[in-house]
Amino acid sequence: MSSESGQRYSMEELKQRNRPANMTAPTPETHPTAEEWEELTEQLELLETGVARVLSQLSVWAAREPAVTKTQINTLTAEVAALQTALQPAGKKNERRSSRKRFPKIRLPRPTLAWLLPIPVAGLLVLVSWVMWFNLGKLLSAFSLMAP
Repeated sequence: MSSESGQRYSMEELKQRNRPANMTAPTPETHPTAEEWEELTEQLELLETGVARVLSQLSVWAAREPAVTKTQINTLTAEVAALQTALQPAGKKNERRSSRKRFPKIRLPRPTLAWLLPIPVAGLLVLVSWVMWFNLGKLLSAFSLMAP
């Protein structure tokens, strides 16, 4: 710990110690000179003439290629709605008839007692093969005793 921690400073000393190093005096306000004002007004006039040219070009383009009007959009939507209503009933009739013809119902077979017969037979075969496999050594030794 530093020895300065126990000292007491006045408010002015604390302000000086805590002031950031890069803090400088406020800069005085600067106003443009007469020449700078003239330059700025010339630039503003140039911008204004450029905007006027762009607006005139836009009006020329708008006159050449007329935009889609609201009445045209309304007529198009009415035509589309008429087509949809004309096509809807025909599609529904065909769907009912064609869906039955094209896609017959698929029925799964139902299990019966005859299906259950192979299960015990297969289990018996597995059991016999397992017994023979683990007793193969005994069987071979029994056959070797029988052989001359």
